[in-house]
Amino acid sequence: MNPKLDLLTKYSALAKSVIYDADRMRKFMGMLGTPDGAVIAVQTVLGAIEQAKPIPPEIAKSLGVNAYLIMVELAQDITGKQASPDKMKKVISLILDGVTKTHGQPAQPAPQPAPARGILAGAAQ
Repeated sequence: MNPKLDLLTKYSALAKSVIYDADRMRKFMGMLGTPDGAVIAVQTVLGAIEQAKPIPPEIAKSLGVNAYLIMVELAQDITGKQASPDKMKKVISLILDGVTKTHGQPAQPAPQPAPARGILAGAAQ
């Protein structure tokens, strides 16, 4: 199986566990009414996951979209109303832009320490 898909599946399950909390979902329901609110809801879910376990950059965008789609599906089940496809496209675009800025960069290698200079250079040899 695809390792990236395995990771996404595991992290999507974590997102679902965050979203399926009744108190949290009540708050998310209020946020899903606007594109900016929906983005904040997704960022909240990603932040909760990030506290427990760093999100690998290679799945961050997909995970953000999955979290949003899980929330939309649950909201539709609760309300019986269908989400607007145009609004969903806009939100997904905003999520992809936002996740790229916050989670989309691969981890940078730690900088190497500069060689010792002056008095310390002689001691290091």
